[in-house]
Parts: sequence; structure tokens; C-alpha cells
Amino acid sequence: MHWQEETRDWKTVIVEKGKGRPEVEVSVSADYVFFASGVLANAKLPQVEGFDTFKGHSFHTARWDYAYTGGSPEEPDLTKLKDKRVAYIGTGATAIQSVPHLAKWSKELYIFQRTPSAVDRRNNRDTDPAKWKSEVATGEGWQRERSRNFHAFISNAPEKPAVDLVDDEWTKMWSYSALCGSPRTVTMDGLGEYVKSLHEIDYPRSERVRKRCEETVKDQATAEALQAWYPGWCKRPCFHDEYLPSFNEPNVNLVDTAGKGVERIRPSGPDFDGKVYDVDVIIWGTGFVPPSLGSPAGKAAVQVYGRDGISLESRSDAGELSTLHGAISRDFPNMFWPDIMTTHVARIIGSAEQKVGGRAIIEPTEQAVEDWAMQIAMGATALAGMAGCTPSYMNMEGMADKIPPEMRMKMARNGIWGGGIEGFCDALERWWAKGGLEGLQVAAVA
Repeated sequence: MHWQEETRDWKTVIVEKGKGRPEVEVSVSADYVFFASGVLANAKLPQVEGFDTFKGHSFHTARWDYAYTGGSPEEPDLTKLKDKRVAYIGTGATAIQSVPHLAKWSKELYIFQRTPSAVDRRNNRDTDPAKWKSEVATGEGWQRERSRNFHAFISNAPEKPAVDLVDDEWTKMWSYSALCGSPRTVTMDGLGEYVKSLHEIDYPRSERVRKRCEETVKDQATAEALQAWYPGWCKRPCFHDEYLPSFNEPNVNLVDTAGKGVERIRPSGPDFDGKVYDVDVIIWGTGFVPPSLGSPAGKAAVQVYGRDGISLESRSDAGELSTLHGAISRDFPNMFWPDIMTTHVARIIGSAEQKVGGRAIIEPTEQAVEDWAMQIAMGATALAGMAGCTPSYMNMEGMADKIPPEMRMKMARNGIWGGGIEGFCDALERWWAKGGLEGLQVAAVA
């Protein structure tokens, strides 16, 4: 994808690679580009010795092979696994969803665990249509009000609403503000006390989750191995009503590697601690490439070259992809990565086109990008609780604690808004209240 200075638009070359068909190259031109590549876009496979020596079947959960297992997304009856020995690698958020179904249908299931997930209750239930209308969808703007209410709880706002509209286990996890930020004022002098307060509000909840595991899983050695020891915000919090009971089934076996992971793959199956587990299929529930790695374009395996041939990915790798509002960057005009800010981006484009009376070129000024990056960096102290967390995609598999100070400073400038989600939304509203488009260079396309 290349920015064309002459025509003031983006040219994208797409290669169609259909099975059994010759490759077809298609060129597309666009006035504006939106990247909706998502946070978890690229499946990750571990670098395990002997990975390619396995003689059985294998697949990643992101590419679930229903032809092998039977069933479908609509009807997950994995009937073809009735006579199969299954190795499942991983006990993260994907395992929480997959294991109950695999336990139900597999002849034998071996679950290999590096780090246990903290699994709270989900209390899943049907939605009552009458209550939906009377208590949830009560009028115009109900979605925004419900989001605002939800954010106040998970970001541990000093003043929370009198009524918890969502009222699930997420909204009882106030310590999650360690990851998503908080409107509370956090200074360098008070950093130690702030982190201490996070642990104090997290500990009772984490203890309750551990107790739930102990009371649910009958074999106490297995129950102990399944209990998370780290702060609740360090890995993806999980909520499920069937995951832990699955370990009471006679065909389900937990192989706890105590943080080491599978040592190698043999032709007949995974090898750990001197024992080879002979299986018919290996299912890799090993997650995705950390969202903090790569640009929005890189997550979609797209190469982007902006003004003067500047590579978006190279700028991201250097830690220099600063933005205005996390939505648009210098030297990449008319390119946005909207995510939750679709409305914000749409307003920018609409206002810009109204200002110039047609197609517009939109790009932030250097000063606006610098000012925004400094605001982000100044709020980074609110995220200090992430230091020292057990490896997960949230801290780049532990790499975040090993990054040199100079690169860490760059990453702080390009991170998330430390004041919490509503604080971020409020900052955007204050920007619009000034008249909009401040810090943006807007020009008409000749």
C-alpha cells in the first residue's frame, strides 16, 4: 500500500491466491484507509524443538479443523474425537473455551499447562426479552450510558455509580485498572502506594477465585496446580462455568509443566519431564502475537509506505509511531486505525470534507503528535502495576520488563491513555469542544 502524492490517494495492490487458481493481482485506489486488523490478529505457535516431527494431526485453535474433529461453530459436537487421544497445549483464555467441549468428546485429553488462568464464575443465563427492554435498552443512548457505567467500575473510578448496570464479575474486578488505566491521580512520589493499593483490592478477589477452584476440582493436586498465584490483572481474566468441572472427568489429564512448557515434540506426541504422551492430534491453544508488537497494518500482514516512502512498520519497530488520539499519524495522511474510535474518526473526516468542500487530505501536525505523545507518557505511571507480571500477551511474553530504558520511554509515548477509558473519551470530547480539527492539517484535493 503506497501513498500517491500526485493523485493524493492510497494505492493498494492485492494478490488473490485462491486454491487451484493462478494468482491474480488487483489494484485499488482509496481516498481514506481504515485498518480494522484487531488486537489479536496473528496466531502464535511456540518454538518447540521437534515441532515438525509429529506424525499425527495438528492445528491451531484459530484455524480449528472441523473436518478432523467433527462439528461446526454452530453445533460444536466434536463427534470424530470419540476414538482420539488429544493433546491440548495451553491453558489461556482459548483453553477456557475449548477444553469443556474437548473433554466431552475426546477419548483421552491431555492438557499441557505452562501458567494457570484465574477462572472466575460466569453465571451464564438466558436474556429475558422483557427485562432487556425494561432494564437495559431503555431509550436512546442506552449503550453509551451502559459503557460509561461499566468503565467506572473496571477503571476503579473514585466515584462509582450507585447502580452497577452490568453487574457481572468484570465489574467486581476493580484491580483491572492496573491494565486499562484509572482516573485516579498517580504521581511518581505516590507510585509505591498506588501499586500497593492495587494489590490490596485484588487479593480478596484472587483468593475467592482460588477457593472456587479448590472447591470445584476434586483432585487436590490438580486443583492446586490450576490456581493462579499472580495478580489478577497480569493475564487475561477468565470467566467460565464448565472449565474447572472438566478436570473431574476421568478422561481429562492435566500435565502441569510448572512454567516450563512442553520440552519437545516427538513423532508420537509431546515430551515433558522424560515422558512422551502418545496422541493422535495436537491442538495448539497458544494464543496470538502480542498486540503491542507491530503496527495496525503489520497485524494484517500489510506493508504500508507513506509520504516519501516511509515504512509504517519500520517506524513502529523503532518505537516512533506516535499519533494524534491514537487514530492518525504523521506522514500517513488519510490513514486511520479506528478500533473503538470509529465515531471519532468519522466526525474528523466529515468535518474535514465540510471545511474544504469535498475530498480532503488529513494529517496531524508534528506539534500535535508531540503534545499527544507527552500526555500519554505523563499518564503511564497509572500502568506501573504491570511491572513484574508473569509472561503473557499483555506484556509481550515478559519482554516488556527487559526493554532498555530509552526504548521504554518511546513505548510510553505510544501507549494507552493511563486515565482510563472514560478519561480518554472525555479528552476527545474536550478536543471537539474547542471546535474540532485542532492539530490537524486539512487541505482540499485539487
